[in-house]
Parts: sequence; C-alpha cells; structure tokens
Amino acid sequence: IAVVVCSALSLYNASELELLILTTFSRYAGLYFWSLTLASLGLIPYVFGFLVEYFEWSYLALGIAIDSTGWVLMVTGQAVVLYSRLWIVFGGGYKRLLRTIKWMIIVNALVLHGTTIVAVYGAHFTKTSTQQRFKTAYNIFERIQMCTFCAQELVLSGLYIWRALDILKSARRERPRSLMWQLFSINVIIIILDIGLLAVEFSGRHVLQQTLKGVTYSVKLKLELSILNKLIEI
Repeated sequence: IAVVVCSALSLYNASELELLILTTFSRYAGLYFWSLTLASLGLIPYVFGFLVEYFEWSYLALGIAIDSTGWVLMVTGQAVVLYSRLWIVFGGGYKRLLRTIKWMIIVNALVLHGTTIVAVYGAHFTKTSTQQRFKTAYNIFERIQMCTFCAQELVLSGLYIWRALDILKSARRERPRSLMWQLFSINVIIIILDIGLLAVEFSGRHVLQQTLKGVTYSVKLKLELSILNKLIEI
C-alpha cells in the first residue's frame, strides 16, 4: 500500500510541478528553468521504472533503465537547481567558488550515477559466480552515493542561506526579517528531508527508501518554487 500511495503522490506532485513551473516563469529559458523542469520530469520515469521492477510489469532490465534515467534527472537535476539559484544570490561575484561547485556536481554525477548503475546491472545480469560481488558493491555504493549527494545538497543549501541572509538584511523594507526566517526555514526543511531519507536507508528499509525518495524530491522541488517566489518579492 505504501508503494502505491507514495508513487501516486509523487506522480501527482510531478504533474503539479510542471504546471506551476509553466505558470510561474514568464520566460522559458535559463539554467534554473530547465534544471527545475527536467528534475520535475525525472520524477515520472523514476516512479514508473520502480513500479515496473516492484510489480514485475515487464522485463527487469527495462524497469532498471527507466528508473535509473529518472533517478539521474531527479537527483542531479535537483543539484543543478540548487547550483543555478546560487547565481541569483551571488550575482557576478565568487566566480571561482561557483566554478568549483559546478565541477563538484559534474564529477559526483559521473562517478556516483555511473558506478551505481553498473553495480545494479551487475547484481542482476552477470554470471551467478559474480552476482554476489556486484550485490555487495551495490549495497556499499548505494549508501556512499546517498551520503555524498546529501552532503552536496548541504553545501549548496548552506551557501545559499549565507548569501540570501546578507541580501535580506540589506533590503530596505519592513518585511526582510520575516522573509529571512521563511527562506531559512525552507532550506532547513530541505536538509531535514535529506537526512530523513538517509536514516531510512541506513535502517535497512531499501524498498521504503526508494518509495519515499520520489515523494521527498517532489516536495523539495515544490519548496524550490516557494523560494523563487520569495526572492521575487524582495
């Protein structure tokens, strides 16, 4: 039941997100717009691929391929969303720092996504004598990639909070203090969601973690839109 409910909620959120994105942005261009759009769209193949695997609707290899495609778009897409909004708050400064962040995202995406996907396929489609090795490797890499992606988002959110607070402090309005706390609270919620997902994985509930991941990322993307609207108000 949890699988069905969470999957339905993720798909609903994905559909709502696309509508919100199309109605929020006046110009359909830019890294922030496209990363937000692709990360939201990634929820759909992630959920469908997982359902194909879980309910055995079709070939396992097909389910993994669809699931993995959505996973890459969803996870790295979220990181690019966080990165692209840094340009909004940093303006033209700290270019070296932003370049370092960009390469961190690229390297993490190539290494962690690539290694994990190879381990998944190896655990299911190699010779019986080597499958156990791949399964062991997958169990290790799964936790490594989750911890690394979580740390990456902590860095991105931390940098954003730092700069956003500076901007809000200098805003000449009566509302900056309340907006400051709202933006801070939203980023704290995003961090708590990441840590909660990690806790589920380390408790050994892998299927539940996969099920909740779609819901978690859809909620985080909705919070991203909320952050954008708050910045527009400044």
